[in-house]
Amino acid sequence: MRPPGRAAVSTAMASGAAQFVLSSTLIARERRSAVINGRSVGVGDHVNGARVIEIQPSQVRLQHQGRQLTLSLLPVAVKKPVSAE
Repeated sequence: MRPPGRAAVSTAMASGAAQFVLSSTLIARERRSAVINGRSVGVGDHVNGARVIEIQPSQVRLQHQGRQLTLSLLPVAVKKPVSAE
């Protein structure tokens, strides 16, 4: 039995589609950057044949082979303290 999600990855690799993994984003006054496939990139940079066209706090848009792709970060579970009422 295969682990969940394994078939989708295998199909994408078999079709020759480039894989993009967004690890983090950094939004500062003077600069926006993201880590995609382990590499730090900014708007206008290229990674695996795709051009970075926009970096937002939780997502990055790429232009790849005439199509736009949106990479999103997984939501972070934020634990809040229970108020003592």
